[in-house]
Amino acid sequence: MPGLFLHPPELWREVAETLLNELVVAEHEAWVARQEEMSLLSQHPIGRDHAVRVTAARTSPARSCTREPSARR
Repeated sequence: MPGLFLHPPELWREVAETLLNELVVAEHEAWVARQEEMSLLSQHPIGRDHAVRVTAARTSPARSCTREPSARR
């Protein structure tokens, strides 16, 4: 896969965004397939930067929610 080139270069971002959007809503085998694809994208010399950027944008502190640990009784 490292020999893969996309033109125009913005396609890398579009591929990463589409894949992440599908991964978020996928279930069961579809989730596994998207996860494997994201892993492959993350290993590509160019694709990895885009995969990290779109994932980081999705998980930024302003968008994330935290859950308080439950109290022990």
